[in-house]
Amino acid sequence: MRNSNFVACFLIAAAGASLIPAAAWACPACMVGDPKSAGTYLGMTLVMSALPILLVCGRYQGVDQRARDEIGEELSVGDYVLSGGEVAAMAVIEATARLVPGVVGSPESLGEETFSDGAEGGFEAPLYTRPADFEGRSVPAVLREGNHAAIAAWRRNESTQRTGLRRPDLIRSAPRPGGTT
Repeated sequence: MRNSNFVACFLIAAAGASLIPAAAWACPACMVGDPKSAGTYLGMTLVMSALPILLVCGRYQGVDQRARDEIGEELSVGDYVLSGGEVAAMAVIEATARLVPGVVGSPESLGEETFSDGAEGGFEAPLYTRPADFEGRSVPAVLREGNHAAIAAWRRNESTQRTGLRRPDLIRSAPRPGGTT
C-alpha cells in the first residue's frame, strides 16, 4: 500500500483515542519504540509495571511523525535497529511484567539479580547447581560450606569482578534509581 505509513498514523490516533483518554497520550503509558530515543533502564520498567501501557510498534521505516507527536514518549531497548517493534515490545513486556507483584514466585529473588540494587546495579554472581562436581569442575567451596555471610561476600565480590570485566560502565559507588529492592 503506497500510503501505508499515513494509514498507520490514522489508525494509531483512532485506536489510541478509543483506548485511552486524550490527556493520557502525553504520559509514559503510551510509548513508541525508537532506537533514537534516550533509552530506558530498570527504573523505567519499574514505573511501567504500575501503569497500563500501550506500546506502538513501527514496521520497516517506523511510525509516522504525526502519530509520534501525539504519542510523545519514546522507548529504546538498545543501540540497534530491528525490522519491526514487536520483538522490542515483547522484551519490554517481559522486563516489566516480572516486576508486577505476584508474577514472580519469590519477589525477594529480584533483589539479587543483574542490574538490581542487590547486585549494586551490575551483574549478579555466577549460578551453580548440583552436582557439586561436574566433569572435573567443582562448585566453589565457599558455596558448599553453609556460611551465609561468607557466601554473601563471595557473591558481592564475584558480581563486582564480573561487572568490571564485562561492563565497567555499570560500576557505581552509590545507589541509583531503578533497582528492584
